[in-house]
Amino acid sequence: MKFITVLTSMAALVAAAPAVEPTKTQSIDKRATNLCGQWDNIKVGSYIIYNNLWGRDQATSGSQCTLVDGITNNLAKWSSTWSWAGGNLHVKSYSNAVLQAPAAR
Repeated sequence: MKFITVLTSMAALVAAAPAVEPTKTQSIDKRATNLCGQWDNIKVGSYIIYNNLWGRDQATSGSQCTLVDGITNNLAKWSSTWSWAGGNLHVKSYSNAVLQAPAAR
């Protein structure tokens, strides 16, 4: 019986509560992009960020990924992590950023 009384009281409170308009929130920013394949790339502002695995065949195993975290004050934010085994003294991979400048007139 107590349960029904409590349930009835809660229902009355909910019914008496004023309707609340949902508030508008800011959209979620795009999350960082992880580039892990040969020639994977993404355009960020005026930059193109590349993940280049051109020497991977010199290694016995491994990988490289480039994390592109966006752009701040017109500067691209990116970093790379890598782990390679074998192929000593050989370059396996690198990441790079290319700035696209307007064409000369």
